[in-house]
Amino acid sequence: SGSGAGAKAVTALRDLAAGVHRPFAQSPAQSLRVFRDWNQQQDAHEFFVRVLERVDEACAGVGSGGVGEPQSPRAMGAGPCSRAFLGSVEHEYTCSRCQHGSSSAELFNVVTLPAGGGEGSVQALLDAYFSPEQMEKDCEGCGGKSVPHQRRPRLSKLPEVLVVHVKRLTYGGGKLQKNYAKYAVEPRVKVGDYCSARDEAGARDEGEESLGPKTPDQAGAVGAYSLYGAVSHFGGASSGHYVAHVGKGDRWNLFNDSVVTSCSWVEVEKSLRDTSFMLFYRQSKGSLSM
Repeated sequence: SGSGAGAKAVTALRDLAAGVHRPFAQSPAQSLRVFRDWNQQQDAHEFFVRVLERVDEACAGVGSGGVGEPQSPRAMGAGPCSRAFLGSVEHEYTCSRCQHGSSSAELFNVVTLPAGGGEGSVQALLDAYFSPEQMEKDCEGCGGKSVPHQRRPRLSKLPEVLVVHVKRLTYGGGKLQKNYAKYAVEPRVKVGDYCSARDEAGARDEGEESLGPKTPDQAGAVGAYSLYGAVSHFGGASSGHYVAHVGKGDRWNLFNDSVVTSCSWVEVEKSLRDTSFMLFYRQSKGSLSM
């Protein structure tokens, strides 16, 4: 869009890339200087989150009487830049002693998946992430302390763009370490099986549609995503290099600093197996056939 919130986000992103200083309390480029320390390995995931925050803060001041004044912290997803990445997950808890159920909601703009041992796929990592797990917590039903519970995460709001962070950089033994595990990166993934069947009336009150599929055909379309971008990390934990792939189908481009080259999906998939760091999936409009 050439006007409104979308235009503000584009302007702020262009300023960020060009290093332009507009009259905000702190320009996006200034606030990102922490990532210019060449003596240590930087994290593309942290950089991405920081960019969303800073661009949204910049947009809050564009065209308003508050330009040049400190901006209050932005709520996650409230800005025009980060809104497309916003999702919500509801954690459902069931007490093993009294079967009392409780829940808590959490907003997210990135799904971080532990790299683990490899030899799987991104879809398998997502399946494991949303699978029920056992944990201990106090129960409001029976009053027990540290009672075993089953925790089941359910998606209550799907993001327009699903950002997957394969967590390869972790701290261990007092130093940064990298996980080189190999994973198949699918061009399409599904998260529909993890969607909560929201109350129809409640969804209408919020101006949204229920995530619960109404027919078998709709079930295949809910939570279907297609890959359109990826960030890869080459090298080790102490030094390395990031590149990006952007494309669709079998037409992809590799962005390596100032050099851009065309490549096929076969080449992209092979490269991403042990270098994938961030994956960008756009919500599909129709049903997927894997």
